[in-house]
Amino acid sequence: ACFYGPMFVEPNPWGLDHVGPYRDNAINATLEAVKNMGGPQRAAVDKAMREGTMDNALTALNSLAAVPYVVNDYVLEAIKWTLDSDDPERVSKFPELEQFPVPQIKDWKAHMKLDPEDRRDVRSEISEVVSYNNGCKGNIQNLLRHISEAEQCAAAHANDNIPFYLPQQWDTRVRVYHIPDFGPHSSDYLRALFKFHRTTEINEGNDFWLLIHLANTYGHGLDKKPWQERVEWALDHEGEIHKAGLDFTMCDFWETAEDAFQFLAACNEWNKYRRHGNGYLTGLPLALDATQSGVQHYACAGQHPEDAALVNLTEADEPNDYYTACLDRAVEIMEEKLAEAMVSRQADPCTAQDYADQKAYVAFIE
Repeated sequence: ACFYGPMFVEPNPWGLDHVGPYRDNAINATLEAVKNMGGPQRAAVDKAMREGTMDNALTALNSLAAVPYVVNDYVLEAIKWTLDSDDPERVSKFPELEQFPVPQIKDWKAHMKLDPEDRRDVRSEISEVVSYNNGCKGNIQNLLRHISEAEQCAAAHANDNIPFYLPQQWDTRVRVYHIPDFGPHSSDYLRALFKFHRTTEINEGNDFWLLIHLANTYGHGLDKKPWQERVEWALDHEGEIHKAGLDFTMCDFWETAEDAFQFLAACNEWNKYRRHGNGYLTGLPLALDATQSGVQHYACAGQHPEDAALVNLTEADEPNDYYTACLDRAVEIMEEKLAEAMVSRQADPCTAQDYADQKAYVAFIE
């Protein structure tokens, strides 16, 4: 299998003139602009490229591939320190690494005397432990590989000020993904490793967004609070944030954040900004939840203010949760249907029991 890594030169753009993003055509031969295309889709994409109807889409895809990144050195050291510690899994969302002893069948004669269902349970328990342990082995392999890749990228930047790039491709649903496994679409620790090579100033006019990012990455419900409550939380905990951003080994506050390493990256950036003052240059990505991007597009295209409000495209004191709104409406519809059934049902014990079961299910959902 091919190994797709980050690049230290800007990727070749996708299009008729280039067969792939890498400089090695043997690697490019294993890639297409759209991953896992079937025959009809491949023919349609090729036709669209030749006719120029995909030019805007290709420009967008190639623009994302041309974004230069650098590694967040502070986070990289924190990942290595966590991995070498006695209990790395204490850090929120850190990959599971500790394997468990596989249960053994010591007495096969006694085992064969068990009921078939009990024997299946024993085999199922063994299979679950083996599967879990295999996952842990994969996690440690991925961690070590990602650390090695991050170190190579960090060295290139430290020695020669060379950034790295992530070639991109579409999936069959036309969603954009980075081709390398090493990228910010994955776990918390990987996302936290990425900073933009191109920086921008932080000052008193825009540091509000870094405070929001601190609260969002800490999580525990803060990311659903009104903007001002998130800012106030970050300022109320500025002491712990400074400590975490100055020396992660001397403060465990960051370890309990829902996105621990992204939160740590934000703590480090806030610490640097406060020490420098206005004009500090940052490359830290600040993530904001798109709520439900598909509905956002439809709400804009249809100029539908109610839908726009549900997906946070309009001003509001508190953020809306589109999925909760859908659940609430689903419960309303179920209750309406149950009420209709209650009115029309006959004195049939089975029908009555069905109604009671359905009512209990609605109560469970609520």
